[in-house]
Amino acid sequence: MRIAHLGLDAIYRAARAIRGLALRRDTYDDERYFPPRDMDPEAQLAYFTAMVAIDHRTGGPLGRPFEAVVGGEAYRGADLLYRLGRMALEEDPGLFSPGRLASMGLDEGRRLMSFGGAHVWDLETRVGLLRDLGRRALDHGSFTAMLDVATVDEFVARLSEARAYEDPVRKKAMLLLKFLTGRGILKVEGEVHIPVDNHLTRIALRLGLVEVQGDVWGRETSRDEDIAIRTAVRDAWGLAARAAGVDPFALDDYLWSFGRSICVRDSPKCGRCPFRDICPAHRAGHYPNEHTHTLTWYY
Repeated sequence: MRIAHLGLDAIYRAARAIRGLALRRDTYDDERYFPPRDMDPEAQLAYFTAMVAIDHRTGGPLGRPFEAVVGGEAYRGADLLYRLGRMALEEDPGLFSPGRLASMGLDEGRRLMSFGGAHVWDLETRVGLLRDLGRRALDHGSFTAMLDVATVDEFVARLSEARAYEDPVRKKAMLLLKFLTGRGILKVEGEVHIPVDNHLTRIALRLGLVEVQGDVWGRETSRDEDIAIRTAVRDAWGLAARAAGVDPFALDDYLWSFGRSICVRDSPKCGRCPFRDICPAHRAGHYPNEHTHTLTWYY
């Protein structure tokens, strides 16, 4: 039995709403998080590939928030992770080179991914992913050689050599491709998919784009269940993007911010939601959250 089904009527209703949003791709130039455009292309590739490799949920199974005030500005979650990465790059431009990654120790990883009392919950796992990624890049000679590809399929296959990028739903691979193509560092041919994370899953479930069957709530889902649900969410948003005539990566930029600020887990801000009138969750006054699959580095 299939655990997740597409709600086609809901997908096309969402597509009509998306058309009115005037979405545009980000260029990922905010230097709080990303390297300057005039930096050596190999160094830019190394930074983006390494940071995306460790870009999965930061709160962990105990629900401890990953947040801190840096330079007088509050950051949380992925924003804090990339802020710390950017600071580390400025302090030590060679940190993300293949050789340095391949030999990274826990102390160096802790300096990269911690600030004050904020710590990622799975430091050892993330350092292991960076070491493995560094070794894969060394096998090719550089990140430039590793990502010297012409198509999306080649890009995904090359990245899949690294454990950080082995997710069958390709969240991290598509996120990296979004950054690299948005910056103009890489050009490839082929169909792209939206990088599916918790926010996009939650929004899809609330809008009815995906219907989940079976007893998956209130427990940790299995790996196969998780993959099935996220694959359906990926396909649903892909259909919505095509029907709306928008770039999937532009839609992802919007939905990621929307899921963090409006369609949040607790007390969604429906008064500010452009999907309010077509949202089954809003009509019912019941707001399902994403399924639980915590012990993963896929997203």
